[in-house]
Amino acid sequence: MIGGESIMARNLIITGMSGAGKTQVMRTLEDLGYFCVDNLPPTFIPKFIELCMKRSDESDQLALAADIRGGKFFDELTEVLDQLSREKIPFELVFLDADDQTLVRRYKETRRRHPLGERNTLLKNITCERELLDPLREKATHIIDTSTLTTAQLKAKVTEMFGEGSSKE
Repeated sequence: MIGGESIMARNLIITGMSGAGKTQVMRTLEDLGYFCVDNLPPTFIPKFIELCMKRSDESDQLALAADIRGGKFFDELTEVLDQLSREKIPFELVFLDADDQTLVRRYKETRRRHPLGERNTLLKNITCERELLDPLREKATHIIDTSTLTTAQLKAKVTEMFGEGSSKE
């Protein structure tokens, strides 16, 4: 409860392209009062949400990030989302995306290596990741294209979408 008013429980699952802004989104959600867990193996998501929903003394705003860094664990995410739907556990899937040129630029600026490794070119890894994530993008409740957004603009968009006073679509 905030200010004597009950807040509707909100379970966000954040995923998307590497380099599209998941870390910034999670930081923003944490600032908004969400309980955030990054890189949770998908197999744990249903039980984790269930446990959080039972606790009334904690924030009922939950954000879980799962992405390709999870390796083989990540392959289970689509199946887990289907399980959540079957069990009528409420969630919203937020998919972060950006165009290939933007992702390449961001990787070059940060000098980070792509989670799919160094055996292929960066662009080939981005293309492969996009193909792997396409089924999740299709299931997304919200798609945020960060290609043209600054960090401040992304923060404002997330605050508008998921901050106090926002509602589920």
